[in-house]
Amino acid sequence: MFCQPEVDYHQVNTAACEFYARTSSIGAEHVKLSCAELIQACQENDKEYCSRALYWTKNEYSKLRRKFETLVQMERKIIDLENGH
Repeated sequence: MFCQPEVDYHQVNTAACEFYARTSSIGAEHVKLSCAELIQACQENDKEYCSRALYWTKNEYSKLRRKFETLVQMERKIIDLENGH
């Protein structure tokens, strides 16, 4: 049988709380909700729940990152147009 590593729920919870606070300040509601689920899973010491919540958090973060990358590209295009490039 495959042996899975132990989960340090305290460490995951601490990271999730920090991420929750940071995403709250930029209005990333979906990431904030997924972090809240991850925090809850850690508080329950539920490995499967923690795994699902972590997957959801990573997925929401990836979506948010792509949106920010799009915004940065748009901003660069605007700057280029303003500068006559």
